[in-house]
Amino acid sequence: MRWSVAALLAVTVLFAFAPMPAGAQPPPMPPGIMFDSLLGGATIYSNTGNFTIAGTDRITAVFLPTPQNQAYYPYNPSDGEKLWAVLSSADGTQIAQFDLWAQQRPAPYWVVDDAWVKNLATGEGIETKQVPLQPGNYVVDFFLPTGRFYTFPFSVTKLDSADPFNPQSYWFMDGPWRDWGCFNYADANPERPLSWVIYLRNMGRDARVSVPIQVTVADAGGNVVCTSRSGVTWDLMREWKRHEFEMVRPGEMIMSAGDLLSRDVSYTLRMTVNGESYGTWPFQVANGQFQYAGRTVRGAVEPLQFIEGGTHQWWYVRQESGQAPAAPAAPGGAQGAAPTEAPATAAAAEAPAAPAATTPTGAPEVIPGATRITINGNTMVPLRSVFEWLGAEVKWIPQALTIIATRGDDVVLMRTDSDEATVNMRPVPLPQRPVQQNGVTYVPLRFSAEAFGATVAVDAAGTISITDGTRVGIIR
Repeated sequence: MRWSVAALLAVTVLFAFAPMPAGAQPPPMPPGIMFDSLLGGATIYSNTGNFTIAGTDRITAVFLPTPQNQAYYPYNPSDGEKLWAVLSSADGTQIAQFDLWAQQRPAPYWVVDDAWVKNLATGEGIETKQVPLQPGNYVVDFFLPTGRFYTFPFSVTKLDSADPFNPQSYWFMDGPWRDWGCFNYADANPERPLSWVIYLRNMGRDARVSVPIQVTVADAGGNVVCTSRSGVTWDLMREWKRHEFEMVRPGEMIMSAGDLLSRDVSYTLRMTVNGESYGTWPFQVANGQFQYAGRTVRGAVEPLQFIEGGTHQWWYVRQESGQAPAAPAAPGGAQGAAPTEAPATAAAAEAPAAPAATTPTGAPEVIPGATRITINGNTMVPLRSVFEWLGAEVKWIPQALTIIATRGDDVVLMRTDSDEATVNMRPVPLPQRPVQQNGVTYVPLRFSAEAFGATVAVDAAGTISITDGTRVGIIR
């Protein structure tokens, strides 16, 4: 039986705490990870480059299968049910395994209190629970014995000091921290105070930077309905840290969540950091509730990428952002990066930059091996034909159902079990997921070409041309 999005939302909203008729059973919910806990738990220590998911912020899982044993930690790597996470590089190389200890809190929550960590290259345990990483792209996949149930991609960059008297290097993580924020109010009780939660960091040499931050919510007519408290400065660390802004009425009057939820209106939240625009988050209110959107709509996306907020958090993705505010020069001559490293625009955050305009100079060439098929109205071609013609290195990792194509600094990742790709670690919806037919893996042609900045056109005869710089490829 297939459940529609509307049916799932009607039955569960998010967690299905509503009373059920006697003897009735709710539909099984797929296991997941609370998004807020993962953003706080996945950490790279800026002065060492060591990564862990077993830091001070505890990861919380939801809807895990009911274990047979009744131990204090029913999920544990010793004698309990098994729950684990695997850290891999973008090429599919498995680096470390985190075997997790989890105890149940009020259903459906499971809190991870500890982990045994193993180096998968050597098989040896890692007592510090920290894994050293180099700059690059990575993914953490969460597993139950039934298979992978959640995936979390991120990237690592490194900043080297220009000061010969202080040759310290600093490591930074990038990923969903920069774009996602949520409204939060306790116990889903609209009489409780409302706050805006977002993760921020200082990407620079200074361990701590204090900046003023302002949050403003306005309706479609531009009328300000609430703000964060003014005149407050916030300390940004080199690691991503959770910041919670209490929302008040204009004039600093205390407000409840219900005050914002009382009207069915489209709103826009805006943030400024150090007086400069950081980004905007549009959202809607209807029937006295925040409306779910995008990856937060249960059933509308693969469980692997569903953003779980529980009964008290409503997550929204940044739609645009202004020029990142400049950080002051660090002592000793090293220039600090922007405190929050905001991308310049929403388009820049979601896709690689378009190449400079060029005029094709060579004769059109037929792209070898590009035998096309059509699936759900989408033109699909063998993955190596288009990627290798574009000069990208392509890898197919069958055990992970993953395609990775790399050209220069651009990385495109697709999975045959997901309707969403990542382009330079940014999630982007796919028009059609990759498929396998007769031993050949096919990818959506237009998406694959445009992900690397090429353009695609179709003439009246149905011939497809791909323009990449001065080259033109033909698919008939």
